[in-house]
Amino acid sequence: MMAALGGAGRLIQLARSSMGLSVRRHSAAAALAQTATPEMQENRKPKTGILMLNMGGPEKLEDVHDFLMRLFLDTDLMKLPVQNKLGPFIAKRRTPKIQEQYSKIGGGSPIKRWTSMQGEGMVKLLDEMSPETAPHKFYIGFRYVNPLTEEAIEEMEKDGVERAVAFTQYPQYSCSTTGSSLNAIYRYYSNRADKPKMRWSVIDRWPTHPLLVESEATKEAERVLSYTIPAVTTCVMKPKTGILMLNMGGPEKLEDVHDFLMRLFLDTDLMKLPVQNKLGPFIAKRRTPKIQEQYSKIGGGSPIKRWTSMQGEGMVKLLDEMSPETAPHKFYIGFRYVNPLTEEAIEEMEKDGVERAVAFTQYPQYSCSTTGCKQR
Repeated sequence: MMAALGGAGRLIQLARSSMGLSVRRHSAAAALAQTATPEMQENRKPKTGILMLNMGGPEKLEDVHDFLMRLFLDTDLMKLPVQNKLGPFIAKRRTPKIQEQYSKIGGGSPIKRWTSMQGEGMVKLLDEMSPETAPHKFYIGFRYVNPLTEEAIEEMEKDGVERAVAFTQYPQYSCSTTGSSLNAIYRYYSNRADKPKMRWSVIDRWPTHPLLVESEATKEAERVLSYTIPAVTTCVMKPKTGILMLNMGGPEKLEDVHDFLMRLFLDTDLMKLPVQNKLGPFIAKRRTPKIQEQYSKIGGGSPIKRWTSMQGEGMVKLLDEMSPETAPHKFYIGFRYVNPLTEEAIEEMEKDGVERAVAFTQYPQYSCSTTGCKQR
């Protein structure tokens, strides 16, 4: 049954956009929700209840204050000094601004409506896929707005649910989101000093589920295919601004692997080895056959130079349009361990008469061993 729930629930969940607020008109969730109405849920005693956990959002503008009050008082989400006083103060101060923002999207959050649609489709699928655990019924458990998690549990107990599944609507796990909802379930029973009548199971994360990956990949592919890619033109004018795209690089061909490793193991910014001028070449020679074998499995070389060139072409075209006062722009590739080496790229920039040079690391994060600590 858990496998079926995972497949059905995630199928419905993945029909949403990555922001979690829009559903494709022809998605499975919408189609199934049209045939599974709330009345169908109410007319039968559920054997299995699925508690759909989420933060929630205010349906109406007058709900915003209570939403913020619960949010700023939640110690699982944040720790504030004198939180029982500061939390309500912040909630009161923030309410008008948040109400203004919600008024721009129709006067409230649509998350309850979408969660209900997903739940309706999910239980219909589950009844078909796992008849031995049917009938199924979904319950919505929000942390900061009605229906609250505690209210949903009370309803499940009242309905006589035999098996309960806490199903987070967040793909990733976080203590401040899914963790907070699970703590709410724990506190509900702790405060009552009463053992659960239902047998509980938990789905607390699913970031690498194949359906999620497929959904995101499909959406990204559709987005990419919708782009109009302009014809790439080669810069024939003297460049005013040169962008040096810095990266480690990778061997384009198998015969480049040894030189790549040699430079890598001799780089004292990357690593410190005893008698590095001797040990580095020794390690490079020993590792070369193994690394060549690995590169042979992915086409015989690294694609990084090709991808960097594609990114550079698109970048300079955008820069010429966005910043005509610094145009023409030209990109240069500077790799640390393979050609074109950084030093060669600088020589080319000097030869081209570049007036302004920008060293643009291709690493999002800074590291002494990549972008580098020492001034050169």
